[in-house]
Amino acid sequence: MTKINFKVKFSLFSLIFSVSVVAQKIDTTKTIQQDLLSEKFKTELSTNKGYNAIPYQVDADGFGFVILFDNKIIIDQPFVPGVEGFVRFKNQGQAQKIGNQMTKKLVSKIFPPHITSRELDSLNIDIKPTKK
Repeated sequence: MTKINFKVKFSLFSLIFSVSVVAQKIDTTKTIQQDLLSEKFKTELSTNKGYNAIPYQVDADGFGFVILFDNKIIIDQPFVPGVEGFVRFKNQGQAQKIGNQMTKKLVSKIFPPHITSRELDSLNIDIKPTKK
């Protein structure tokens, strides 16, 4: 009985995660895809098949990143993962570090590729909300 409950919970979690990834704003995703996959960018990525993490500026408050698989966006992460609220990365380098960490997990078949507070701390990611 315990194994069935675990399987049901894991399946439900996987479904919710998949839906949340797919349910990104269509226009935001289109804009990111157009910006990231311009002809120049396609040329750079065409030889780099598999997973790629690419940071981008979300707004004046900070950065996020996308993870591509074979040049198609599979994850759009506009906020620092594993942090309550809507906290953006302070700079492109921080977004790249966490994007790379998630990419390593995907390559290692760790799903979902969650990020822990310990990982954020060890990679020196500033998670304090931006004051307005």
